Amino acid sequence: MIATGPARIGLIALLCLAGVLHDGVAQAGLAKPVIGKLPNGAISVVNTGPSRWVDTNGWKLVYERTVQPAEGEPGVLLRARKHGASAGGYLATIDFRNVAVRLYGPDGKFLRAIGRRGEGPGEYRVPFAAFFKDLYVYDPQLRRASVFTVDGKLVRTVATTANDQYPIHFDARGMMVLRASTFTRTQVTARWVYQTRTGQKLDSMVALGWLDAKSWKYVGGEGPSEWTIPFPPTNIEQLLPTGGAVIGRTDDYALVVTRTGTDTVRRFSRVNPPLVRIPEATRDSALQANVRQQPKLRGIARLEDVPTHYAPWRGVYLDASGNFWVHARTERSDRTRFDVYTPDGVLLGAVVAPIPAAATVNFHGDRLAVIDTDADDLPRIRIFRIDRRGK
Repeated sequence: MIATGPARIGLIALLCLAGVLHDGVAQAGLAKPVIGKLPNGAISVVNTGPSRWVDTNGWKLVYERTVQPAEGEPGVLLRARKHGASAGGYLATIDFRNVAVRLYGPDGKFLRAIGRRGEGPGEYRVPFAAFFKDLYVYDPQLRRASVFTVDGKLVRTVATTANDQYPIHFDARGMMVLRASTFTRTQVTARWVYQTRTGQKLDSMVALGWLDAKSWKYVGGEGPSEWTIPFPPTNIEQLLPTGGAVIGRTDDYALVVTRTGTDTVRRFSRVNPPLVRIPEATRDSALQANVRQQPKLRGIARLEDVPTHYAPWRGVYLDASGNFWVHARTERSDRTRFDVYTPDGVLLGAVVAPIPAAATVNFHGDRLAVIDTDADDLPRIRIFRIDRRGK
């Protein structure tokens, strides 16, 4: 199935692209991806290095504006940790502690609060926000989505069946995509549920669960217990607008495109990615902090159990063209590096930006919203756009 029809055309185009990039004398530092097939027939793309540009000579992230009302002014960001953005430049922030949704205009100015805390019409308890023409404020606890216009008017309320405290997504068809879990005594099963904007359930796919990371075993007051070793890898899952997702675990630089959550359509990877060493003092400090928190780990937890390097990547995002931006580790805490891959999984090159490595990052089309703090430790949201005028 993978090697016929439109998929075969895509594979041929990918091979042609590789040939164009490396026809004649290859540029210094550039590498040709190795393209093959997995045992199930899925396409495999193995990258040994960038194929389009080296260092920071390619695409850029260009700063556009900052959303940061002054202290004491309406709409001050306070504890904004999540947000949604519209194609028109509107930005909705989520303040979980104060249970508030705030709307900002394309110029970054605060416009109004959207809804309020509660359980009545237009109210919410655990809000998540996303735009699809209007603003959808989704509450998994109340199992509904309240739909608002940008002038704050409540248009309608849509019943949902999902219950996980995860953000709301929209696919290219305008379907709501929500995460729901079912529980038994021994197992948790999670799925992504696709619903129409009127609440009709259409389909679902398997969602990733928690990664079973390495742990220390000890006997507590309630019997055998486990304690996760510091600096564990995590499972990462990014939904695709055309359906399915790209998934992976951060200690293995290999990502899989899946349609159902269990199959493999394409796998792309990077060989020998740059690794960042965890300072010895940081490892020891983390060990001692865990032992203080759980004294029964004394004599069980050992420094040699703690990883010597951070996982090579920490997240993946999509731009408007379907390129994958893999959030990679860097030596500098005040910089973020993205490894950019084509939709077919070919590594183009790296994009480095003056974004703190620990900042919250969200892509909205060809723009990137970053939540961090300024020099005075005050929260802000900075907007960057992708500039492809490089290689």
